[in-house]
Amino acid sequence: MRKRLSVPFSLGCYECSPMLDAAHAERFTLKEQSLMPRGSSERSPQSPIQIRPAEEGDMPGIRAVIAHFPQQLIQRDLPRRVSFFVAVARGKIVGCCALQVYSKRLAEVRSLAVDPGFQDRGIASKLVEQCAKRAAARGVKELFAVTGQTAFFERLGFATFHREKTAMFLAIRSPTE
Repeated sequence: MRKRLSVPFSLGCYECSPMLDAAHAERFTLKEQSLMPRGSSERSPQSPIQIRPAEEGDMPGIRAVIAHFPQQLIQRDLPRRVSFFVAVARGKIVGCCALQVYSKRLAEVRSLAVDPGFQDRGIASKLVEQCAKRAAARGVKELFAVTGQTAFFERLGFATFHREKTAMFLAIRSPTE
């Protein structure tokens, strides 16, 4: 069994440390696969999913993907375009994820969404991987994610610190609501 590094924060991605060893780097590398929409009869490598930094003009596509999940994802006050990575299939944005850097020590993986027709293809993992690489390149020590999908993030190496700390939230409603 591999020993994890001790880091004093509630949700840390141990694989994202700039001190990655070869075993972690190898584990974090995802195998290529043919990524086609669910229900598609064609499953050929001619239409791969491209993961890239968001470009000028991508925000409408990013908002469209996020709009699939109004109960799970914040729809307003999204990070700036330069914070996002997108997954593109046949010229259409089918997934997105942003890295929100708060300090040299801490950054958040947020606004992770994949079009329902493209889920279960490894796209979300690849988007988070790109955020982790960008964070490591910027010298960020830890990533966290506020999520209801804890099993997904645990598979990517995120964990609470000895299950000691938990982020808790209180929704503040204005008196007019």
